[in-house]
Amino acid sequence: MRKSLSKNKITFAVIGLILIAFILTIIFFRSSIINQPKRYPLYEIDGNWSIKKNGEPVEETVLNGMSTPGVKPGETWELQTQLPDEKVNGAALYFHTLQAVVHVNLDGEEIFSFGEERYKEHLLLKRGICLVCLPEGYEGKTITISFTASEPLAFNGLGPVLFGNEAELMLHFMELRRVALFFGIFLCLYALFQILCLPVLLSGSRNVATPLVGSVLSLDMGLYILCYYYLFGTFTNLPTFNTLLEYIVLYLMPLCFSIYLYTVLEGRLKKLYLQFIQIDAALIVAAIVLHVLNMVHITLYLQLFYVLTFAESVPYLIGARRIIRGQQELSSDHLNYVARQIVYFGFAIYLVCSLLDTASFTYAKYIGGAEPEHGIPFFTTGAVIFSLSVTVQYFLQGIAHLQADVTRSRLEERAYTDALTGLANRTRCELEMQEMSITDPFVIISMDVDNLKTVNDTYGHAEGDRLLSTFADILKQVFGDTYLIGRMGGDEFVVIMTGSQRTLVEAKLSELQRALFEVNLKEEVFRLDVSYGYADNRETHLGRRVRDIYMLADRRMYDFKHKRRQEGVI
Repeated sequence: MRKSLSKNKITFAVIGLILIAFILTIIFFRSSIINQPKRYPLYEIDGNWSIKKNGEPVEETVLNGMSTPGVKPGETWELQTQLPDEKVNGAALYFHTLQAVVHVNLDGEEIFSFGEERYKEHLLLKRGICLVCLPEGYEGKTITISFTASEPLAFNGLGPVLFGNEAELMLHFMELRRVALFFGIFLCLYALFQILCLPVLLSGSRNVATPLVGSVLSLDMGLYILCYYYLFGTFTNLPTFNTLLEYIVLYLMPLCFSIYLYTVLEGRLKKLYLQFIQIDAALIVAAIVLHVLNMVHITLYLQLFYVLTFAESVPYLIGARRIIRGQQELSSDHLNYVARQIVYFGFAIYLVCSLLDTASFTYAKYIGGAEPEHGIPFFTTGAVIFSLSVTVQYFLQGIAHLQADVTRSRLEERAYTDALTGLANRTRCELEMQEMSITDPFVIISMDVDNLKTVNDTYGHAEGDRLLSTFADILKQVFGDTYLIGRMGGDEFVVIMTGSQRTLVEAKLSELQRALFEVNLKEEVFRLDVSYGYADNRETHLGRRVRDIYMLADRRMYDFKHKRRQEGVI
């Protein structure tokens, strides 16, 4: 029963964590922080650009959909246009930058620059948003924005440039990413709550690895969503932190998936994913070390990551499907089968969604020229579905374990319960005496129902069974709060009272005699009498085992029965 209550607690706590994370996320997205009314118009400056590549003019004049394929380190793209004549308080420009040195000039005077010193030292530059505040008197002046690539294929496309109020441009940033940020924050909050509560929730459970790794995986995917949409880079003074964290959590994803699958699989697949774990861990460590040593930037392993992710998914998709099909007819545990099905299809959906976004990103990166505006809506959807499928799996397995515990408890109860009286049977009594300590205070009372054979011979076994059942009910009434009441077999019963003194035992036996007297006043077929004897653990000079104390009580019971026969009582 204690295990059942524990699993109930875990199940409802997990549901509670999901609700808490969801409610907190909704509160944040409904707050005035990101729902302020707009007072100024926003303009997208898209046409009439003068564009140069390394000082040479290009024919394009529109930024949206423009491709800059095959960008090389040191290659510079320069954009020039005239700002609107309209005056806006707190005016600013908003645009994307992808691992490039940025310079912004207003009528030839530099008003913003980023990344020059880091580029000279061959350090990593950020992927993110640039928000450039415009000085007074900007109206109608010429703005020049230049991007110098710091990495091979640093960017493909330059993206739109927005003009408007600085604060409202930041609100626009949040609005464009509202759905993705909602689910990213939800995944992070849920994972963090679950990780913090796991030591308490699973204190009595052996299944710690799977929910823990599942929580870490949800956190990893949530962080990746937030980093991909520049949340940390936009709201911190660490311009490259967002980019570095984005690629670290991205490269950790195959490792987290391999660890998770290792915890839920068995046999050859389990061994295979152990090898994947070792490979993934070695590669992520090597990538970080090489980046720290400034030898190869962490952003240059993207293709290797894609290959690893999808190659390591195939064995699970093939092998686990075969295992699930093989277990469908053999397994009597339907809930566990459903749980495995749910997490399998959750993983498959996540993988398909990731493939769609990967294909879309690959096209934007190398062909389409829309990389700055590329999102990951399918990955976000797949990540949420997979995380929830893991939670549902754990929820269903918790119910399955609860049912198994209840079934096991019922079977144990039947195995250790006397069918006639409902008391503990001889096997249970023997086991309890084996597990008890001789040094802890206890009293054992051995009892024997008198004249059972006479009742059986005279009135039949049905009345003999009723005699025993009646006596068992009296024992439950008198000794119901004691450690153990059992039937050793036939007409023999035992009561074990822990921590008891002889005065309490004598009081209980007197109560027993009164109960027998009251039953005999009403009984018309038989007379119910009992002989008894008791001993306690202080009498260890007569034995060093709990069973020795029981045998002593049994001898005293027979002595008492013999005395009553001599006196003609029975």
